[in-house]
Amino acid sequence: MRVEPEYSELGKVLRGWRTPHFRSLLEFYEAGKNGFSFSYSVYSCYERGIKEAPPNVIEEVAGFLKVDPMPALVAWMLPKLGSESLKARVASLSSTPVEGWPAGAAPRAEGERRIDSNSIPLQEVDNTWVFDASERKLVEAKPWLIDFVIGIATRYPDPLPFEELGLESDAAVKAFVKTHLDRWVEDERIAVDWKGRGFRFVKRHIHFPKTEAWQKIRMHMLREAVDDMAPRLTPEAIQARRVHRTLTTRILTKDQQQELVGRLARIERDFFSMPFKGNSDPAPKDKCTLLILMTPRTDSLPDQVKPRKKRPA
Repeated sequence: MRVEPEYSELGKVLRGWRTPHFRSLLEFYEAGKNGFSFSYSVYSCYERGIKEAPPNVIEEVAGFLKVDPMPALVAWMLPKLGSESLKARVASLSSTPVEGWPAGAAPRAEGERRIDSNSIPLQEVDNTWVFDASERKLVEAKPWLIDFVIGIATRYPDPLPFEELGLESDAAVKAFVKTHLDRWVEDERIAVDWKGRGFRFVKRHIHFPKTEAWQKIRMHMLREAVDDMAPRLTPEAIQARRVHRTLTTRILTKDQQQELVGRLARIERDFFSMPFKGNSDPAPKDKCTLLILMTPRTDSLPDQVKPRKKRPA
Protein backbone atom coordinates (compact mmCIF):
# COMPACT_ATOMS: atom_id res chain seq x y z
CA MET A 1 0.00 0.00 0.00
CA ARG A 2 1.43 3.35 -1.08
CA VAL A 3 1.80 5.85 1.75
CA GLU A 4 1.01 9.43 0.82
CA PRO A 5 3.62 12.03 1.81
CA GLU A 6 2.79 13.98 4.95
CA TYR A 7 1.89 17.19 3.11
CA SER A 8 0.36 15.64 -0.01
CA GLU A 9 -2.93 17.58 0.17
CA LEU A 10 -1.13 20.92 0.18
CA GLY A 11 1.13 19.70 -2.62
CA LYS A 12 -1.90 18.75 -4.73
CA VAL A 13 -3.29 22.28 -4.41
CA LEU A 14 0.04 23.84 -5.45
CA ARG A 15 0.37 21.46 -8.40
CA GLY A 16 -3.22 22.15 -9.44
CA TRP A 17 -2.42 25.86 -9.59
CA ARG A 18 0.63 25.39 -11.78
CA THR A 19 -0.37 22.79 -14.37
CA PRO A 20 -2.95 24.92 -16.28
CA HIS A 21 -0.17 27.46 -16.98
CA PHE A 22 3.09 25.49 -17.03
CA ARG A 23 3.53 21.88 -18.08
CA SER A 24 6.72 21.36 -16.13
CA LEU A 25 7.87 22.54 -12.75
CA LEU A 26 11.12 23.78 -14.31
CA GLU A 27 9.23 25.95 -16.81
CA PHE A 28 7.21 27.45 -13.95
CA TYR A 29 10.29 28.13 -11.83
CA GLU A 30 12.27 29.71 -14.66
CA ALA A 31 9.38 32.09 -15.39
CA GLY A 32 9.12 33.37 -11.83
CA LYS A 33 12.45 32.71 -10.16
CA ASN A 34 13.47 36.38 -9.99
CA GLY A 35 10.56 37.02 -7.64
CA PHE A 36 10.65 33.76 -5.66
CA SER A 37 12.29 33.36 -2.25
CA PHE A 38 12.70 29.58 -2.64
CA SER A 39 14.87 27.30 -4.76
CA TYR A 40 13.69 24.94 -7.49
CA SER A 41 14.59 21.83 -5.49
CA VAL A 42 12.79 23.02 -2.36
CA TYR A 43 9.63 23.90 -4.29
CA SER A 44 9.72 20.48 -5.93
CA CYS A 45 9.49 19.01 -2.43
CA TYR A 46 6.54 21.30 -1.68
CA GLU A 47 4.57 20.07 -4.70
CA ARG A 48 5.34 16.43 -3.92
CA GLY A 49 4.21 16.91 -0.34
CA ILE A 50 7.59 15.94 1.11
CA LYS A 51 8.04 19.35 2.73
CA GLU A 52 5.40 21.76 3.99
CA ALA A 53 5.14 25.02 2.02
CA PRO A 54 4.95 27.94 4.50
CA PRO A 55 2.28 30.66 4.12
CA ASN A 56 4.71 33.21 2.64
CA VAL A 57 5.58 30.77 -0.18
CA ILE A 58 1.89 30.04 -0.75
CA GLU A 59 1.21 33.78 -1.10
CA GLU A 60 4.20 34.26 -3.43
CA VAL A 61 3.02 31.50 -5.77
CA ALA A 62 -0.63 32.61 -5.63
CA GLY A 63 0.40 36.18 -6.48
CA PHE A 64 2.54 35.02 -9.39
CA LEU A 65 -0.19 32.77 -10.84
CA LYS A 66 -2.98 35.24 -9.94
CA VAL A 67 -5.05 32.67 -8.05
CA ASP A 68 -6.87 32.75 -4.73
CA PRO A 69 -4.38 31.63 -2.03
CA MET A 70 -7.13 30.50 0.34
CA PRO A 71 -7.39 26.81 -0.76
CA ALA A 72 -3.67 26.27 -0.11
CA LEU A 73 -3.71 28.26 3.13
CA VAL A 74 -6.66 26.16 4.32
CA ALA A 75 -4.85 22.95 3.35
CA TRP A 76 -1.83 24.22 5.31
CA MET A 77 -3.92 24.99 8.40
CA LEU A 78 -6.29 22.00 8.61
CA PRO A 79 -3.75 19.42 9.88
CA LYS A 80 -2.85 21.77 12.72
CA LEU A 81 -6.41 21.91 14.09
CA GLY A 82 -7.74 19.35 16.56
CA SER A 83 -11.45 20.16 16.63
CA GLU A 84 -13.56 18.80 13.76
CA SER A 85 -15.97 21.72 14.05
CA LEU A 86 -13.06 24.16 13.84
CA LYS A 87 -11.70 22.32 10.80
CA ALA A 88 -15.11 22.61 9.11
CA ARG A 89 -15.21 26.33 9.87
CA VAL A 90 -11.74 26.92 8.45
CA ALA A 91 -12.51 24.80 5.38
CA SER A 92 -15.55 26.98 4.70
CA LEU A 93 -13.22 29.94 4.07
CA SER A 94 -12.11 28.37 0.79
CA SER A 95 -14.11 28.69 -2.43
CA THR A 96 -12.35 25.56 -3.73
CA PRO A 97 -12.84 22.09 -2.17
CA VAL A 98 -10.01 20.84 0.03
CA GLU A 99 -9.77 17.06 0.31
CA GLY A 100 -12.42 15.84 2.73
CA TRP A 101 -14.06 19.21 3.23
CA PRO A 102 -16.79 21.05 1.28
CA ALA A 103 -16.00 24.44 -0.23
CA GLY A 104 -17.85 27.55 0.85
CA ALA A 105 -19.86 26.03 3.67
CA ALA A 106 -20.41 29.47 5.16
CA PRO A 107 -23.15 31.56 3.47
CA ARG A 108 -22.06 34.60 1.46
CA ALA A 109 -24.39 37.44 0.57
CA GLU A 110 -24.42 37.85 -3.22
CA GLY A 111 -21.20 35.86 -3.33
CA GLU A 112 -19.34 38.77 -1.76
CA ARG A 113 -18.21 37.34 1.56
CA ARG A 114 -14.95 35.72 0.43
CA ILE A 115 -11.85 37.75 1.23
CA ASP A 116 -9.55 38.16 -1.76
CA SER A 117 -6.82 40.40 -0.42
CA ASN A 118 -3.05 40.76 -0.68
CA SER A 119 -2.84 42.56 2.66
CA ILE A 120 -5.15 40.71 5.08
CA PRO A 121 -3.47 37.58 6.51
CA LEU A 122 -5.44 34.36 6.97
CA GLN A 123 -5.30 34.55 10.75
CA GLU A 124 -7.01 37.96 10.62
CA VAL A 125 -10.07 36.87 8.63
CA ASP A 126 -12.29 36.83 11.73
CA ASN A 127 -10.96 40.27 12.63
CA THR A 128 -12.08 41.81 9.32
CA TRP A 129 -15.16 43.84 8.47
CA VAL A 130 -16.14 42.54 5.04
CA PHE A 131 -18.56 44.90 3.33
CA ASP A 132 -21.64 43.21 1.85
CA ALA A 133 -24.58 44.17 -0.39
CA SER A 134 -26.33 46.30 2.25
CA GLU A 135 -23.15 48.28 2.91
CA ARG A 136 -22.63 48.69 -0.81
CA LYS A 137 -26.02 50.33 -1.19
CA LEU A 138 -25.24 52.69 1.65
CA VAL A 139 -21.88 53.86 0.26
CA GLU A 140 -23.40 54.17 -3.22
CA ALA A 141 -25.87 56.65 -1.72
CA LYS A 142 -23.18 58.38 0.35
CA PRO A 143 -19.78 57.90 -1.36
CA TRP A 144 -17.98 60.02 1.26
CA LEU A 145 -18.53 57.20 3.77
CA ILE A 146 -15.76 55.25 2.02
CA ASP A 147 -13.17 57.88 2.97
CA PHE A 148 -14.69 58.09 6.44
CA VAL A 149 -14.34 54.38 7.24
CA ILE A 150 -10.86 54.24 5.68
CA GLY A 151 -9.90 57.20 7.86
CA ILE A 152 -10.97 55.28 10.97
CA ALA A 153 -9.28 52.08 9.77
CA THR A 154 -5.92 53.80 9.35
CA ARG A 155 -6.02 54.89 13.02
CA TYR A 156 -6.72 51.45 14.50
CA PRO A 157 -6.57 50.86 17.45
CA ASP A 158 -6.63 54.62 18.13
CA PRO A 159 -9.87 56.53 17.53
CA LEU A 160 -10.43 59.16 14.85
CA PRO A 161 -11.00 62.32 16.97
CA PHE A 162 -14.41 63.95 16.80
CA GLU A 163 -12.71 67.34 16.48
CA GLU A 164 -11.07 66.37 13.16
CA LEU A 165 -14.57 65.89 11.77
CA GLY A 166 -15.80 69.23 13.10
CA LEU A 167 -17.93 67.54 15.78
CA GLU A 168 -17.19 69.71 18.81
CA SER A 169 -20.06 68.74 21.13
CA ASP A 170 -21.70 65.53 22.32
CA ALA A 171 -24.93 66.65 20.72
CA ALA A 172 -23.21 67.05 17.33
CA VAL A 173 -21.66 63.56 17.64
CA LYS A 174 -25.02 61.97 18.51
CA ALA A 175 -26.73 63.73 15.60
CA PHE A 176 -23.99 62.58 13.20
CA VAL A 177 -24.30 58.98 14.39
CA LYS A 178 -28.09 59.01 14.14
CA THR A 179 -28.00 60.41 10.61
CA HIS A 180 -25.13 58.41 9.11
CA LEU A 181 -23.76 55.65 11.35
CA ASP A 182 -26.68 54.33 13.36
CA ARG A 183 -26.70 50.86 11.83
CA TRP A 184 -22.91 50.39 11.88
CA VAL A 185 -22.74 51.42 15.54
CA GLU A 186 -25.65 49.12 16.39
CA ASP A 187 -23.96 46.22 14.54
CA GLU A 188 -20.73 46.93 16.48
CA ARG A 189 -18.72 47.76 13.36
CA ILE A 190 -17.83 51.25 14.60
CA ALA A 191 -17.62 52.23 18.27
CA VAL A 192 -18.31 55.69 19.62
CA ASP A 193 -15.43 56.09 22.07
CA TRP A 194 -16.61 58.77 24.46
CA LYS A 195 -13.55 58.39 26.69
CA GLY A 196 -11.11 58.69 23.79
CA ARG A 197 -13.35 61.28 22.11
CA GLY A 198 -13.46 59.67 18.70
CA PHE A 199 -14.80 56.95 16.39
CA ARG A 200 -12.98 53.65 16.57
CA PHE A 201 -13.04 50.45 14.54
CA VAL A 202 -14.15 47.35 16.42
CA LYS A 203 -12.26 45.05 14.03
CA ARG A 204 -8.71 45.47 12.77
CA HIS A 205 -9.25 45.25 9.00
CA ILE A 206 -11.73 46.43 6.39
CA HIS A 207 -12.30 44.75 3.04
CA PHE A 208 -14.26 45.85 -0.03
CA PRO A 209 -14.97 42.75 -2.18
CA LYS A 210 -13.24 42.48 -5.54
CA THR A 211 -16.44 41.74 -7.45
CA GLU A 212 -18.25 43.22 -10.42
CA ALA A 213 -20.86 44.69 -8.09
CA TRP A 214 -18.17 46.71 -6.29
CA GLN A 215 -16.30 47.81 -9.40
CA LYS A 216 -18.08 51.18 -9.67
CA ILE A 217 -17.24 52.01 -6.05
CA ARG A 218 -13.63 50.91 -6.43
CA MET A 219 -13.25 53.10 -9.54
CA HIS A 220 -14.71 56.04 -7.59
CA MET A 221 -12.13 55.42 -4.85
CA LEU A 222 -9.37 55.31 -7.47
CA ARG A 223 -10.38 58.59 -9.12
CA GLU A 224 -10.73 60.34 -5.76
CA ALA A 225 -7.26 59.13 -4.72
CA VAL A 226 -5.63 60.28 -7.97
CA ASP A 227 -7.26 63.72 -7.78
CA ASP A 228 -6.03 64.14 -4.19
CA MET A 229 -2.54 62.69 -4.69
CA ALA A 230 -1.49 64.30 -7.98
CA PRO A 231 -0.95 67.86 -6.64
CA ARG A 232 1.23 66.42 -3.84
CA LEU A 233 3.75 64.92 -6.28
CA THR A 234 5.95 68.01 -6.23
CA PRO A 235 9.68 68.03 -7.10
CA GLU A 236 10.44 69.05 -3.52
CA ALA A 237 8.50 66.13 -2.01
CA ILE A 238 10.10 63.69 -4.45
CA GLN A 239 13.60 64.98 -3.65
CA ALA A 240 12.87 64.66 0.08
CA ARG A 241 11.84 60.99 -0.51
CA ARG A 242 8.43 61.52 1.04
CA VAL A 243 6.58 60.61 -2.16
CA HIS A 244 7.33 58.46 -5.18
CA ARG A 245 6.20 58.83 -8.77
CA THR A 246 6.98 56.77 -11.83
CA LEU A 247 5.39 56.41 -15.25
CA THR A 248 7.23 53.83 -17.32
CA THR A 249 6.05 51.97 -20.41
CA ARG A 250 7.53 48.69 -21.61
CA ILE A 251 6.56 45.84 -23.93
CA LEU A 252 6.04 42.77 -21.73
CA THR A 253 5.05 39.18 -22.36
CA LYS A 254 2.12 37.67 -20.48
CA ASP A 255 4.55 35.77 -18.24
CA GLN A 256 6.46 38.97 -17.44
CA GLN A 257 3.21 40.74 -16.60
CA GLN A 258 2.23 37.97 -14.19
CA GLU A 259 5.67 38.01 -12.57
CA LEU A 260 5.51 41.77 -11.98
CA VAL A 261 1.97 41.60 -10.60
CA GLY A 262 3.22 39.08 -8.04
CA ARG A 263 6.04 41.43 -7.02
CA LEU A 264 3.69 44.40 -6.74
CA ALA A 265 1.37 42.34 -4.52
CA ARG A 266 4.30 41.77 -2.17
CA ILE A 267 4.96 45.52 -2.02
CA GLU A 268 1.31 46.00 -1.07
CA ARG A 269 1.66 43.47 1.75
CA ASP A 270 4.87 45.17 2.97
CA PHE A 271 3.13 48.56 3.00
CA PHE A 272 0.18 47.18 4.96
CA SER A 273 2.29 45.26 7.49
CA MET A 274 4.39 48.25 8.62
CA PRO A 275 3.78 48.80 12.37
CA PHE A 276 1.31 51.52 13.28
CA LYS A 277 2.73 54.42 15.27
CA GLY A 278 -0.18 55.60 17.42
CA ASN A 279 -1.03 58.90 19.04
CA SER A 280 1.43 58.18 21.86
CA ASP A 281 4.36 58.29 19.41
CA PRO A 282 5.52 61.93 19.07
CA ALA A 283 7.11 61.40 15.62
CA PRO A 284 5.53 63.48 12.82
CA LYS A 285 3.12 61.37 10.77
CA ASP A 286 1.16 61.62 7.53
CA LYS A 287 -1.72 59.49 6.29
CA CYS A 288 -0.20 57.97 3.14
CA THR A 289 -1.81 56.15 0.23
CA LEU A 290 -0.06 53.52 -1.85
CA LEU A 291 -1.51 53.46 -5.38
CA ILE A 292 -0.15 50.74 -7.68
CA LEU A 293 -1.35 50.50 -11.27
CA MET A 294 -0.04 48.34 -14.10
CA THR A 295 -2.20 47.66 -17.14
CA PRO A 296 -1.84 47.13 -20.88
CA ARG A 297 -2.26 50.34 -22.90
CA THR A 298 -2.86 51.40 -26.47
CA ASP A 299 -1.03 54.23 -28.21
CA SER A 300 -2.74 57.61 -28.24
CA LEU A 301 -2.46 59.01 -31.77
CA PRO A 302 -3.84 62.19 -33.35
CA ASP A 303 -6.94 61.70 -35.48
CA GLN A 304 -4.99 62.32 -38.66
CA VAL A 305 -2.45 59.61 -37.84
CA LYS A 306 -3.70 56.10 -38.47
CA PRO A 307 -1.79 52.95 -37.53
CA ARG A 308 -0.54 51.20 -40.67
CA LYS A 309 -2.59 48.14 -41.48
CA LYS A 310 -0.78 44.88 -41.87
CA ARG A 311 -0.60 43.57 -45.40
CA PRO A 312 -2.47 40.32 -45.93
CA ALA A 313 -0.15 37.33 -46.03
